[in-house]
Amino acid sequence: MNKGRATRTERDVVYDFLVKIRRLQRDTEISSTSIAATLGVSVPRVSQLLGDSHHNMTLRTIVRLAGVFGLEPVVELRPTRRAAGEK
Repeated sequence: MNKGRATRTERDVVYDFLVKIRRLQRDTEISSTSIAATLGVSVPRVSQLLGDSHHNMTLRTIVRLAGVFGLEPVVELRPTRRAAGEK
């Protein structure tokens, strides 16, 4: 196990989530100012959350961001490729 380092899978999950949230923001024309007000954070914090840093987002942050768009995230646990015997 790689303690202290994000695996490619973790980065991919965060990246995919951010792509979807950015697309929703664009399609719904919800401003960063509106997102910030809904979340109770600053506009720079929204920029940081939605930026390209791919930082380790908490589940709480994911739930709150999804909620801005009237969505509820679904967390699914499934075997990794390695655990499933794939290479």
